[in-house]
Formats: sequence, structure tokens, C-alpha cells
Amino acid sequence: MKAKIILFCLTLCCLFACSKEDENNEVVKNSEPANKNEYYVKYHYQANGFQHYCGFDIVYVNKETENSNPAVNTISYQYPNVQSYRIDQELICGPFEYGEKASLRMTNENSVLARLLEIYVSKNNSPFALRKSTTNNTLEYTIDY
Repeated sequence: MKAKIILFCLTLCCLFACSKEDENNEVVKNSEPANKNEYYVKYHYQANGFQHYCGFDIVYVNKETENSNPAVNTISYQYPNVQSYRIDQELICGPFEYGEKASLRMTNENSVLARLLEIYVSKNNSPFALRKSTTNNTLEYTIDY
């Protein structure tokens, strides 16, 4: 008799512990591709005109489109709309995929005596890691990890 009661209690415990919702969640989790990585790019750029207002346009790739053409955007920092000796900004774009190219370019420079361009990448919501930097006016990086 005690064995039947223990068996009955164990059966009830198993029934309440395993629900259909848990089984359905497992199916969804297992159906996702294991090698699907998602990358975000953080562009950081700064320019210094020292004693003069500096101005420039920043041209960056947001993401490649379906026909493999880059989606290029431009931000303008030109006088009189921007009156600053030093400009230090960053922006985040994505999601990107493995093998896509991120690029950052500074054009139409006015009184820019020093510049820094940097590309950071985050893989699957990890912290952003610096992948490439330059003091030139063009920077490109192909996502390769």
C-alpha cells in the first residue's frame, strides 16, 4: 500500500513539473540555427580644430542592402550649424552579418587639424571591442570573427 502511495505522489510530481509549454519552448530553441551571429558596429569619430571651429561630413555604412549595395548615410558638422573646436561623437548601426563591410569616412573638412576614426564591433550582444582605428580620413573593416 505504501508503495502505491509513493508511486502515485511521484507520478503527480512529474505531471506538474513537465508541462506542454516547456516542451514547446524546447522545440523553438532547437529550431534556431546555431551559427547565426548578429553583429553591431559602433563608429566613433573625433576632430579637433584647436583654436578654430572645425567642420566636416561623416559618411558611414549602416548596413548592406538586399542587393549588396551599402546603405550609406551622411552626417554634417558644418559652421554655422555646429560651432565647436572639438567634436567627439559615436553612433551604433546594425545588425550586420559575418563578412559585411563597415566603413567610416570624414569628408569636406574645414579647419580639422587632428582626427580619429574608430570602428568597434559587438557580436551577439557582447561588449563592443575596438577592431580598427586610424588618424587618416578613411577607415574600413570587414566583419571576420
